[in-house]
Amino acid sequence: MLTGKTILILGAGGSLGRVTIREILKHNPKLIIAYDNHELNLFNLEQEFGTEKVRYMLADITDSESLDYATSLANYVFVFSAVKHVRISNYSPEQCIKVNVVGTLNAFKSAMKSPSVERFVYMSSDKACHPTSLYGTTKLIPEYLIALGNNIVRHDGKIAYTIRFGNFFGSKGSVVPKWLDQKKHGKAITVTHPEMRRLMMPMDEVAKFVFDSLTYAKDGDIIVPKMKVVKIKDLADVISDKQIITKPDIGEKLDEVLVDEQESVHTKEEDGRFVIRLDHKNGKIPFEYTSANAQSYTKEEVKKMVDEFIKEYR
Repeated sequence: MLTGKTILILGAGGSLGRVTIREILKHNPKLIIAYDNHELNLFNLEQEFGTEKVRYMLADITDSESLDYATSLANYVFVFSAVKHVRISNYSPEQCIKVNVVGTLNAFKSAMKSPSVERFVYMSSDKACHPTSLYGTTKLIPEYLIALGNNIVRHDGKIAYTIRFGNFFGSKGSVVPKWLDQKKHGKAITVTHPEMRRLMMPMDEVAKFVFDSLTYAKDGDIIVPKMKVVKIKDLADVISDKQIITKPDIGEKLDEVLVDEQESVHTKEEDGRFVIRLDHKNGKIPFEYTSANAQSYTKEEVKKMVDEFIKEYR
C-alpha cells in the first residue's frame, strides 16, 4: 500500500512522526512530506533521514494555503498534529480548539479537494471517548466531522477515517521519558495515582497498525485497536523505587475508556480491533472497552519495553 506513494504527515516532528517516517521508508515510497510548525523538529528529522525520499515543510495545520499545496502532492494524509496535553489545553483553550478542531477540519477539506488523495487518516485519543476535558472534546469533534464528512464536502472515492488510540509508549512529554529524566537528575518520580491503568502500545506497533488500516478501513470508520494495559504502579516500580504520590490532573481518569456503552451499539468487533460506524447498529448488548477489562502487560513485559525504549531513544 505504501510502495510508490506520496505520504503527507501532518505533525511529523513528534515521536510517532519519526517512527512512522522510519517505517514508511522500508516500503519504498515515492516521497514523504514531513509537515510541522517546529523548525527544530524538522531539522532533527532531516539530520536523521536526509532528503532523498523525505521533504520538509515548515507550516502550521491552521494554514489553509499550505495545506492545499501539501495535499495536492499526496496520496495518503496522516494527521498527527495536535495540542496533546490536558493541562496545556486548559492553559490555552482557544489555541487548543484552533489546532485540534479548526486545523483538522482545514486539513480534511484540503485533502478531500485534492485529486491525488486516496486516504485521510486522523489520529484520535481515548480522551475523545466520553470526554471529561477540553482536550478530549477537541479530539471527539473531528472524529464526528470526519465520520459525517460527506455532509461537509463531497469526497467520492476517497476514504477518510479515524484511529482512536490509547497511549504511545514513550512518546514525547509522556510519563516514561518524564520519569527517566527525573531519575537521571536524582529526583523522586512523581506518580499521580498508583492505581491508574493505561492502555499502551509501542510506537513501532502503532505505525504498523496505521499502515495495515489502509487495507481495510472504510469511509467514516472510527477504528479502535485492541491494546494491552500498563499498570502505572508496575511502570513506576520498574523505573525507580524513589516515588512521590501527587494527584491526578483535572479531567484525568483512573481508567481509560476506548469504547463506551453508547458507542458500543454502533461497534463491530474485528480481528485485533473494534470498528465504530455511526450508521450501523449491531443489536448486541452494550459494553465498554476499557483499561479495567483489557488484557494487561506483565511487570516483566513492562520492564522489557522500558529497556527497549532506553536503548532506542535515549
